[in-house]
Parts: sequence; structure tokens; C-alpha cells
Amino acid sequence: KPDVFHAPHYVVPFFPPRATVVTIHDLMHLTRPEHDAPAKRFYARWMIGRALRLSARVIAVSESTKKEILAFGPEWGGKVVVIPNGVREDFFERGKDNAPESLPLSYLLFLGNDKPHKNLEGLLAAFARLRVSSPSLSLVLAGMARNRIKAEGVQCIGFVPDAEVPALVAAARALVLPSFAEGFGLPVLEAQAAGTPVACSDIPALRETAGDAAVFFDPHDISSIAEALGALLGDEEKRDFLRKRGRERAAQFTWSRVAERTAGIYESVLS
Repeated sequence: KPDVFHAPHYVVPFFPPRATVVTIHDLMHLTRPEHDAPAKRFYARWMIGRALRLSARVIAVSESTKKEILAFGPEWGGKVVVIPNGVREDFFERGKDNAPESLPLSYLLFLGNDKPHKNLEGLLAAFARLRVSSPSLSLVLAGMARNRIKAEGVQCIGFVPDAEVPALVAAARALVLPSFAEGFGLPVLEAQAAGTPVACSDIPALRETAGDAAVFFDPHDISSIAEALGALLGDEEKRDFLRKRGRERAAQFTWSRVAERTAGIYESVLS
């Protein structure tokens, strides 16, 4: 019989306490075509519906996610509060000397899993075009099984320990996130904190997270991805602006602020 129950996903107990809080990161299982399996969609629809009905408050990690939630259940609008994610302090320290060994001297970094909505196929095709004019450039993929993807100039380094991720990000020439959909896009914020320029998809959640401190492209257009990356790598003035502006923006997203606002939600549901 807890005073407050907080589910960091949309799964809540069968008999939750009155003061139940739920965090919803995205509605990917309802909005993306790769989740067309009837059983998956039924489970997600049922569980999200229960979470919205039975919770006292719902935390969305972005305005984009809130919009998706309200499209699913507009009657629950009074429950939904947006609290963006934060970025760890060690990303601001930019410890390049602690980067994992055996990394290329010049690389783009993709940080994430290999699920279909991450658009790795599009990224690999764009990188192949980019490498024609930049043969010394590499693409490092982190966050999936080692050697999961093999291609010319691509290094798939597997799952990286948390302590090594800031240095990995800081040493990259740019972070690229070509997703078709995101709930928030934390790697964008982590790269900004580390002073690494960002190129990412022009989609609502990433526009919201990156603000004016990123270069955007159409994730459905390979030429758009390749051209955006090429332009970014070739424009040192733009890269300097993104480094400075990105760190300023990332400083607004702290976990202490997330904790303070979340504690405020707990107090409100107990009152």
C-alpha cells in the first residue's frame, strides 16, 4: 500500500493506488507500421488505455508525445503534464581522453538501437554517398550487438558502458539521428551537452529537443541526409555555432529539474 506508485512505463498494477503516476515516453506501438502485429497493438492499446484511466497524473516526456496521447484519449487532457528528460552532468565534462579504444580518427556517431524506426538503412545509404567525397570518414554505431552491421567504413562497436558514452560522443565530429519517430531523442541532448554538432531528422520530437542547435534533414530522403551531413562537416563556422548553442540549450535540461518537477507531481496527487 504505497502512498504513491510511479510506473516509468505505461504498465500499471491491476489494482493501483489512487495516487498513481505514469510516464509515457512515446506511443510507438500504436503509431508505427512495424508494430502492425494485432497482438502487440491490442496489448499496447489496452495497457495505455488502463494507464490513462487509472492514473492520477500522466507524465509525457515531450509536447510531441503529449499530442499523441491526446489523439489517443483526448478526454484525459487534464491529467497529462510534460516533463522533458534531462542530461547527465558528465556529458558536459567532454572527457575525450576516456573514449573507447580502437575508434577511427574521424567519425560520425549513431547512438541507439537498430529498431526499424531508427532508420539505420537510410543512414547507411546516405553515409555511402558521403564517403565518396570523404573516404577517411567513418561511421560508428553504438547501442546494438557488436558487428550487427558490416559495411565499408562502418564500425559497429556494440553496447557501450554508461561511463564511456560521454567521451564517445565528445570525440565524434557529429552525432546523427535519422529516426522516423522519437518520443524525445535523448542522444541529441547528450551530444549538445558534450559540444558535438548534431544532425537529425526533421520530426516534431527532435525539433522540440534540439531547438535551434542542430541541422535537420528529411529522414525519408537519402539525398537530404547526405547533403545535410556534408554541409555540416564542411562548414566550421556552423559547427562552432552548434557547439556553443548546443551546450547552452542542453544546460536547460537537468535531471535535478526533472526530479523537482516530478516530486511536485507526487505532492499534487497526494493532496
